Amino acid sequence: FERRFGISVDGLQAHRNVPHIGRPALIVHDLEDRDVPWSEGERYARYWPQARLLTTTGLGHHRISSDPAVITDALRFLRGECVGERVVSSPNLPFGIA
Repeated sequence: FERRFGISVDGLQAHRNVPHIGRPALIVHDLEDRDVPWSEGERYARYWPQARLLTTTGLGHHRISSDPAVITDALRFLRGECVGERVVSSPNLPFGIA
C-alpha cells in the first residue's frame, strides 16, 4: 500500500488524522458490510469531532450509495438537518451514541 500510494498504513489510522478535520461529515456505514466492518465507520465517527454516523442494514458495501433513503438523508445533512447519530468517546464511556 505504501509503495503503491505513498501513504503508510499507520498514516491512515483514524485516531491520528480525523480529530484535526474541522468540517462536519456524515459517515454512512452498513452493519452487513462484508468489505469494511461497521466498527471502522463507528471508529471514524467517534474520532471525528463534527461527524455523525448513519447506520444502515441490508445494503452492504456497494448498494449504500444508490439507496434512496441514504440519498435523502445525505441531502438533509447537506441542508444542515440533524441526520445520523453523534458517536462519543470518553475515559468512562469507551464508545456510545449521544
